[in-house]
Amino acid sequence: MAMQLPNETFPAGTVLLGKYRVERLLGHGGMGMVVAALNMDLGQHVALKFIRTESVHRAALVERFMQEARAASRLRSEHVARVIDVGKLETGSPYMVMELLEGRDLKTVLAEDGPLPPAVAIDYVLQAIDAVAEAHQLGIVHRDLKPANLFLANRADGERVVKLLDFGISKAQNTLDESGDRLAITGTTAFLGSPAYASPEQCRSPKDVDGRTDIWSLGAILYELMTGQRPFQAQSEAEMVAAVLLQQHVPLRTWMPHVPPVLDEAIARCLRKNPHERFSTVAELAVAIAPFGTGHANRSVERAVRLTGYKLPPNATSFAQTPLTVGMQTQSAVSAVTASGQKRFPWSVAVAILVGVVVALSLVAAVVAVFGKKHDVVPATQVPPPVSSPSPSITVEPPAPPPAPASAQEPSVATSATSAPAASVAKDKTEKAPRPRPQQEPKDLKESVLKSRQ
Repeated sequence: MAMQLPNETFPAGTVLLGKYRVERLLGHGGMGMVVAALNMDLGQHVALKFIRTESVHRAALVERFMQEARAASRLRSEHVARVIDVGKLETGSPYMVMELLEGRDLKTVLAEDGPLPPAVAIDYVLQAIDAVAEAHQLGIVHRDLKPANLFLANRADGERVVKLLDFGISKAQNTLDESGDRLAITGTTAFLGSPAYASPEQCRSPKDVDGRTDIWSLGAILYELMTGQRPFQAQSEAEMVAAVLLQQHVPLRTWMPHVPPVLDEAIARCLRKNPHERFSTVAELAVAIAPFGTGHANRSVERAVRLTGYKLPPNATSFAQTPLTVGMQTQSAVSAVTASGQKRFPWSVAVAILVGVVVALSLVAAVVAVFGKKHDVVPATQVPPPVSSPSPSITVEPPAPPPAPASAQEPSVATSATSAPAASVAKDKTEKAPRPRPQQEPKDLKESVLKSRQ
């Protein structure tokens, strides 16, 4: 039965094709719309994509729609939105039945959440590379890679997975029509794609591009996911095209001063004007950036390498590991870089500084101990106390002789009871700290003293 598609959105409850009951509108544009629906026969929730009736007469648009369905249906990657069915109504309007994805595209994620942690952004791009690698292996160039076409879907187990959308302007390099000529649904002068993510050669001629134009787009996407900024700044699409053709991109270090040089160079290589100076395959790009991811997307890297036939360097780590050994070693350095360009203080540096301080203090203590032994100071208790001379008129140098015995009846000897303890104490001190022996003549000195007193 012929079905005339309305110009406006489908109200909830509308049954299409006799079995799809519309539940809600997912999105719409000037030429088409996407709705969520329930397949009442299977109890399966799906997405239905249509071209509006008033656009059916545009043959190029219809051909692009069918091209998207054919391209997506050929891909088996889990990172491509799966096409379940495709067809045309009697009105000539095509439709496409696709798996229903719950989540947000990365353009919305950026707008709502801001820049992503670098390791997470890299993981998302690696998942997209999984799908792009298979497309390239089949001779399909996407030509419209951008955050809006990377959908972050929620799985039943709660894990999130990137799904590549919209092969509507993909270029099927290896597809032939019935006459044996390659399909060409775009002219050499028509611009298709998004200027902010399109390579210079795509801006000049969308028809004359290969897989390296998708590599440019992936580099631009990763740049924006990490910084929240586009590589080229412009106020209009015309200015953007001019910037892509004539200017150099804003260095990544402008926004992220502490980005690892290897990662900076990998993104800059994607954005080289000359396609021959970029990575040769998306697998080569994946191998370059994978060490800076979390390691959870390494299966995508391994699959991209296998699909493209890229030869890993001899010293490369196997990407079958999850997480990747090299990735775990470098992840701390990358996760210290925030989207605002600030760098957290790494704990490894703090530990190194602490160890250095401890070693330095140990060396100082050792030096003090060594020099202290060589220059010991005699304790004050071992220095003999000075003793007054028996008479004010006589000075003895060096130390005075021992006091005269009691029988000498010297006037200087104390006889009172109060002076006895002091004499005892003086005697004790003398016994504990004996004076050095006089060099000679204590006897002569004593005799001279006695004679002078007589």
